[in-house]
Amino acid sequence: MTDTKRTVGNLILFGGAIFLSGWVGLLTDRLTGQPAPTSLNDYLTGGELPRLVLPLLTVVALRAVAGGWQDAGFAPNLRGAGATYLLLILAYPTALAVALIIGFLANVISFSTLHATFYLEVVARNLPWLLVTSLVGKTLWRGYLANQLLKLRLRSWQIYLIVAGVWWVWWLPFWGIMVINNSHIAEFNVAGATMAVATIPMFLCWAVFYTEAFRATRSIWPGVITQVLMNAAILRQFAAEIASPNLIVLGLLPAAFLCVIGLLVGRATTTPAQHNPYVG
Repeated sequence: MTDTKRTVGNLILFGGAIFLSGWVGLLTDRLTGQPAPTSLNDYLTGGELPRLVLPLLTVVALRAVAGGWQDAGFAPNLRGAGATYLLLILAYPTALAVALIIGFLANVISFSTLHATFYLEVVARNLPWLLVTSLVGKTLWRGYLANQLLKLRLRSWQIYLIVAGVWWVWWLPFWGIMVINNSHIAEFNVAGATMAVATIPMFLCWAVFYTEAFRATRSIWPGVITQVLMNAAILRQFAAEIASPNLIVLGLLPAAFLCVIGLLVGRATTTPAQHNPYVG
């Protein structure tokens, strides 16, 4: 079997695990008597464990029989990359701040009911779980999926589309339940169907940023830190204290800014060898 065929086969197995894990997570919720999810936070509780464990075990098995962990991105690779790390870590807070200012000036959000101390306490309580889910997520999407796609020598836009598509499919059970139940996404103040459609460009923008961050550093850690910050920002306790939380302000605008930042970082810092170390 050629390396290309082996890589494609591994990707098919990984994709199957991703697809099944979401439905297994939803079934776990049903078997344990969990109510149907009505928010992102609900979906990231009871059914989250199988959604993370099944794909992670698949990656562990695939790496055990083919390739090991050398290219998984666990090394920080800080030497000579301090400025890049700083830029990547500040990217999301900056993007969110700009989006919030725009939303405030456009009079679509308000901070009059925001209690910063209470919110920080909520983040502190949730920090261990935020770290674990972000680390596992980046191990899956960047450390494994993006790496395997690089081995196939695909164009950047193809990698972005595939990663975003697989990522979106991971959430498919949630979108289905939200649409069937005509549920409301509390964090963004929109219907489930609207959120399912809006996440398509959002996931694509995030895929661009995270892929370029991984390429620029050959490490998953900038992505892990960014994901922790992002998940902390969309905790229900934060969104609920902003009058009329807005999908454009909290979701689409920051995602678009991250996409632009990711492309600029990739163009400015990525050498040909980093862009695809499997070529040449």
